[in-house]
Amino acid sequence: MKKLPLFPNKCRKYGIIIFFAGLILLILNHGFWVDGNLPTGFRIPLIGIWYSYPYISIVNEYPIPHLIGIFGILGLVLIAFSKEKIEDEFIERIRLNSIIWAIYINYLLLVAGLIFVWGLAIWDLLAYNTITILIIFLIRFRILLTKLRRLR
Repeated sequence: MKKLPLFPNKCRKYGIIIFFAGLILLILNHGFWVDGNLPTGFRIPLIGIWYSYPYISIVNEYPIPHLIGIFGILGLVLIAFSKEKIEDEFIERIRLNSIIWAIYINYLLLVAGLIFVWGLAIWDLLAYNTITILIIFLIRFRILLTKLRRLR
């Protein structure tokens, strides 16, 4: 069987650091929101892509929510897809089983959310959906690995 294309084992530690940096940013960002308004002092010029003319322009934007998303996704991808210290075919099988479970559960949650969530909150649902599949995969994979290690 062909080996899965995974990151080296040390990338898991980097992923944990990156994910927790995003989590710290999330907590700090929550303190900067005042009455639902974004702070004005932290805006920087960024390239913006729009759906109408001009399609690409420079905008002064608050980048922290984007950094939180980037750090969260990058950290979880590195954690989820880094090799174990001992990566054999059985662990690959557990990994594939876990990703299938994560896909099923993630889309079940997405469909339920699309049925029950209305208005602009749908964008929050779709944003959270980008990381829920990784979180579900990690939970399922770690539970199965723990059970396997107890049996060995």
